[in-house]
Amino acid sequence: MYSLLPFQFARTANDDVLMVNECGDYYFIDKIQFDLFIKHEIDEASDIFLDLKSKLFAHQDALELSLQKLSARYRTRKSFLREFTSLHMMVITLRCNQRCQYCQVSCADQNALSYDMNDDTAKKIVDGI
Repeated sequence: MYSLLPFQFARTANDDVLMVNECGDYYFIDKIQFDLFIKHEIDEASDIFLDLKSKLFAHQDALELSLQKLSARYRTRKSFLREFTSLHMMVITLRCNQRCQYCQVSCADQNALSYDMNDDTAKKIVDGI
């Protein structure tokens, strides 16, 4: 016998069901199979059930073990929040004549004044990084 783990669901335009768990894993399932699943009547040897189990929508193990798996997956998926960013972009000057297609910075003439980053701001940026 299996138990359900926390998830949310919504019916799709073609009357299937989209299931999403706490980790952001998702699964599209036929509404008939969904009804069988939530009533605990789906075949536990079926590919659908095995997919749902592997994505932590259901468990057959001890609840404690399944919750540990769920929390580990959640931590892994959200680890980027802990590590912040490794990409830093600074605009040192707006005086540029290259006009690169990818650049989003509007440029000023190379002889323009007051378009460079001052030393205090540059030091604060380096300290922040």
